[in-house]
Amino acid sequence: MKKDDFIVSFDFMFGLPDQTLELLGKDIDFIRKNRPHHVSMYLFTPPERYTLTKRLPDEDTIEKMFFLTHNELEAFGYSHYEVSNYALGTYESVHNIAYWKRDAYIGLGAGAHSFYKQKDIRAWHQKDVAAYIKDPKHLEFEDITKEMEYTETIMLGLRLLKVGIPISFFKNKNYRELMDSGLLVQKEDNVVVPAKAIPVLDAIIKELA
Repeated sequence: MKKDDFIVSFDFMFGLPDQTLELLGKDIDFIRKNRPHHVSMYLFTPPERYTLTKRLPDEDTIEKMFFLTHNELEAFGYSHYEVSNYALGTYESVHNIAYWKRDAYIGLGAGAHSFYKQKDIRAWHQKDVAAYIKDPKHLEFEDITKEMEYTETIMLGLRLLKVGIPISFFKNKNYRELMDSGLLVQKEDNVVVPAKAIPVLDAIIKELA
């Protein structure tokens, strides 16, 4: 069986304890040699009370890791279409794009979430596996307010680097200041985040929302 007989996706993490630019470079070289259809490169986010904090790369190194990945994968022919995702040709993740566009979805299993867009409701199952097995129909619900919808649309939409958000969507004019500073870029009738601004995306979202 050949690789092209099925779709191959690799998942990696950077910003791990004791990880260096050299070690990340070996992962990138592995991608170059194997050329999967899709690559996810996630920043490691440690949980609270993480015991190896002193062994994590500093912020400057993490930023260098991000741009090393971005520059190298784009040089290999990958499209950086979402903050943590790269694709060859048309092999973008249709499944995940549904989340980023706030489309409806159903989650099955312990801790799984569902989103009923027409009713503006989010629901989720119990995280405890034993409790879920005992009562798999039990759900917790959350109504999505207009404010939550606005914030989520910005937070998720700006992650789609090739699409972004329609300019007409924004309630405030803060996006103009961010465009003047180069942290946002107009693409036809939409606003997108340029690669150089991805490391400060959380601050951009906070400013807009």
